[in-house]
Amino acid sequence: MSLPPELISDLAAFREAVRGNGDPPDAGSGHPFTTVTEPAAGAVRLDLTEPVAMAALETELGAARRLPRSGLGRPARWLFPDTLPPDGETGATVLAESEDDGATVARILLRREEAE
Repeated sequence: MSLPPELISDLAAFREAVRGNGDPPDAGSGHPFTTVTEPAAGAVRLDLTEPVAMAALETELGAARRLPRSGLGRPARWLFPDTLPPDGETGATVLAESEDDGATVARILLRREEAE
């Protein structure tokens, strides 16, 4: 099970943009992300055109760890620890949201992190 190549390349470009390196790619028709929302400074939410298998994301980003739910009715959120930046670097940590408790992912969140 693998991710579409355009999703992998767009995700890498969005991660670089969150880190402050370059502009994000387009979203919308013909792209793997339908909408891009910036809920807070240093964070981006990407709604996927079609859900992808969590297993495919884990193949690309490393094993995911489920985070505690932040409220009733909210989607399950998963952290990909391998995307945390090394000490002394700035990175874009990847999180995923799942409505079906982890089988598929509908949204990807990128959070700017500065490791000390």
